[in-house]
Amino acid sequence: MSFELSEVRQSNIELNRLIGVDEAYIFYHDETNNAGKSTVSKGLNDFEAFNKFFVLGGVVFKQENRLDESDYQAFQEEMRATNPQKQIHEFKSKHFLNGAKDLESLLSKPSFGVLMDFLIKNGISVHYFYADNLYYGLVDIVDSFIDNTHDVKIALMMMDRMARDGVKSSLRMFFYNLKDEGVAFLQKHDYPNVLDSGAFYTELQDLIASRPDLVRQDQGLAILLRAIEEDDRYDGVLLRDNTPDVLASFPDLYDFMYIDHPTVFLNGFSYFDKQVEVQRWLKKIGGLTVEGQQLTNYDFIESNGQGADNILIQISDFFVNIVSMLLDLIMAQKSIDWIAPFVASLDSNQAQNFEKFRFLLASSLRENFVFRHGSSTQWVATLLDELDLSVDEYNKFIDNQNLTAVYKKIDGTENIGRV
Repeated sequence: MSFELSEVRQSNIELNRLIGVDEAYIFYHDETNNAGKSTVSKGLNDFEAFNKFFVLGGVVFKQENRLDESDYQAFQEEMRATNPQKQIHEFKSKHFLNGAKDLESLLSKPSFGVLMDFLIKNGISVHYFYADNLYYGLVDIVDSFIDNTHDVKIALMMMDRMARDGVKSSLRMFFYNLKDEGVAFLQKHDYPNVLDSGAFYTELQDLIASRPDLVRQDQGLAILLRAIEEDDRYDGVLLRDNTPDVLASFPDLYDFMYIDHPTVFLNGFSYFDKQVEVQRWLKKIGGLTVEGQQLTNYDFIESNGQGADNILIQISDFFVNIVSMLLDLIMAQKSIDWIAPFVASLDSNQAQNFEKFRFLLASSLRENFVFRHGSSTQWVATLLDELDLSVDEYNKFIDNQNLTAVYKKIDGTENIGRV
C-alpha cells in the first residue's frame, strides 16, 4: 500500500499552470516549528503564538549550479563570525537571529547581510509554503453555518466560492483585530469542539456587532453578521466531535506541503530536516508513488554537521524564520501601499538589506513562480505581491551589485516563473 499521487500531480500542474516541472531542482526544506498542531489551549497560547503561520521552505537550485563543499563551509565560518558566541557547534536560527524579534530588527544584524550576499551572489533561489493556522482553524465557523442556513439569499450568495472565501478571510482578519479577546472567546467554547452552537453563534454575533468600525470597512464581515442575525437556527455540524482546542494538525493541514515538491518535480530531489512525525506518517501510508512507481527523490537529514547538505538545511532554517517575521509584519499592515512607509522607517543599512531581500524573492519567482505557495487570505497574498520589484528596480539592482554574470536583466515581457 502506498499513496498514489498521479491524479493529484496532474491536477496540480493543470489547475495552477505549473511550469518547469521537468527541471532537476534540488530543494532543501526546514520549518518554523514542528509539523505538529496549533492549539488554543487555555494558558498555553498568547495571541502572538496563536496568530503564527506555519512555514516550510528553504533554498533551491539546479544540480549543475551546486557549489563546492568548501564554499558552503566558508559561508558557515563567515556566519559564525557574526555572532558574539564564536565557539558554536551548530549555528542555529537563534544564533542567526541574535536577539531579533521582528523583521525590522533582523535587518540590522550582520548575519542577515551575510546570508543575502551569499545567496544572491551564487544565484541560489528560495522557496516557501506558508499555512495560516488561524485561517484554517476558523473556516468551519463559516462552512458550518452557511451550509445549513435557512436564508435563501445567503445560501445563494455563498454558493459562489470567491464570496465564501471572502467571508472566511474577513473572519480571520476580525480575529486578528480582536487579538486576546478573540482567543478568550474560542477558549470559552472549547473551539473547535463546540457543545452549544447556538450560544457560540449568538456570542459571535455580539462580538462582531460590538465593532461597527470593522464591519463598515469589511463587506465580508457585514455579510456574516447579517447571516447570523437573520437565521437563528444554528446547526454547527462542523463544530462538533472535534479534538478540543486543536485548530490545525499534521497531517490534516500540512501533509500537502511535504509531498508537493517530490511529486511535482520528479527529476529533482527534496531534502528535509529530520521530522519524526512526517517520517512516521510517510511510513504508515507506504511512501509516495506516481504512476505506480515508488518515489525515491526525497530524504530526511540532520541539520547539524559540516557537510554541504547539513549547511543548506541550516540556511533553510534561517530563511523560514525570515519569512515568518515577514508574515508577522504583513499581518499588521492596513494599506496595500506598505512598502514605502516601511522602508522610510529603516536606517540605511536596514534599507539596503531589505532591498537585497526583495531582490532575492523577486529573482526566485522569476526562476519559477511555484517557489512561493501559500494558504491564507487574499490580503496576505496581495501584500506579498507588493514586494516584487519593477523592471527598473530589478535591473538597477543587478547593475549596482555587479551581478550581470549571475542574473539576466528583464524587460517586463517575461512571464514570471518561465524557465
